[in-house]
Amino acid sequence: MISNHFPTTFGNSFNWIILAALTLASVAVRHYINLYEKGIYAKWMIPFATVIILSLVIVTAPKPRKLSKNSSSASGIISAKNLPGKILK
Repeated sequence: MISNHFPTTFGNSFNWIILAALTLASVAVRHYINLYEKGIYAKWMIPFATVIILSLVIVTAPKPRKLSKNSSSASGIISAKNLPGKILK
């Protein structure tokens, strides 16, 4: 279900590794909850899942775009759009 909603999971070249890591992090959190309800405190599982998720955020982050020499700011984009009150000829 996750892979169909988030393009970073299926649009990446490491799609199966990303999906497996998300599953592993989810299993760790769920197992922690199950153990916690039994009175067993496995505190290491939450930081383990957090490290996995944060590393996936870094790996799947979009690459920053380089601005061309002519477009150093967003002014060119804003002026090209049809803003309210602007009359097109």
